[in-house]
Amino acid sequence: MNLTQLRELDLSFVNISSTIHLNFSSYLSTLWLQGTQLRRVLPESVFHLSNLKFLDLTDNPLLTVRFPTTQWNSSASLMELYLSGVNAIGRIPESFGHLSSLRTLRIASCNLSGTIPKPPFFISLDLESSGGYHLQITDGLNLIS
Repeated sequence: MNLTQLRELDLSFVNISSTIHLNFSSYLSTLWLQGTQLRRVLPESVFHLSNLKFLDLTDNPLLTVRFPTTQWNSSASLMELYLSGVNAIGRIPESFGHLSSLRTLRIASCNLSGTIPKPPFFISLDLESSGGYHLQITDGLNLIS
């Protein structure tokens, strides 16, 4: 099966815990991995998919997410990022400030701390239950609810 032109992939709630070899098509724009029981470290290459608009990693508590420290290849296209309930312990990276198309960010219950750098215009921002960590929002943040 040739999936090199694949644009959308929904594996939500499919147990794929035994492997994390995630080599995705560069055409991929939508990726649902919610509740897949992923373990170990998410490959940084996921954040460098140049056409990625939607990424949902929600409810994978054994998945460690390390964000690229440099500008992501998906920074111009990524519109929705769902990270609630993943193991993303640490500081919010400066690279979040390069996500120029980001409109929805959900980082509830993922233990991130720090300042959200001058982000784009958010339509939805969920910081609820951030593991007791302190989050700050810079004055560049525009919120509507």
